[in-house]
Amino acid sequence: MDRFFMDDIERWENDPEYQTEILLLDLNERICEWMEKQGVNRAELARRLGKSRAYITRMLNGKPNLTIGSLVKVASALGVKVEIGLASPSPPIADSPPPEEEKQQETEWKIMQKEREKYLLDQQLKSKVRDYSSGYELKKKNYSKSRGVLQCCQ
Repeated sequence: MDRFFMDDIERWENDPEYQTEILLLDLNERICEWMEKQGVNRAELARRLGKSRAYITRMLNGKPNLTIGSLVKVASALGVKVEIGLASPSPPIADSPPPEEEKQQETEWKIMQKEREKYLLDQQLKSKVRDYSSGYELKKKNYSKSRGVLQCCQ
């Protein structure tokens, strides 16, 4: 598989928003499976929960904001129980570089970022020096000959 694509997958798998979406999709699939097994449609589930059919549709199709309590109520209405658990992270993908190479890549990336930051700071400093110098030259040209006084930058 393409290494670039594998890097994206690894990055996504560690992203909390991505993990949340995957969990919600899995949860919705399981709810739908239990509804289908029991012959329960959305209207019936809504009736059992004392909610509107639109609520059930949003829960199953939209972005639900289910609390654990809401999930337990849905499970109870379907005659099933909720099991929530935590698991250790999945093992690294076989194509991933060895830890030493990964550390080296990370170090190189950090060095590149620092060099870029330094370059940008140098550019900002040069720009300020140019602005200051040109401002000083303008004021020098506009000094008052009658008084012979050099006007300074404010």
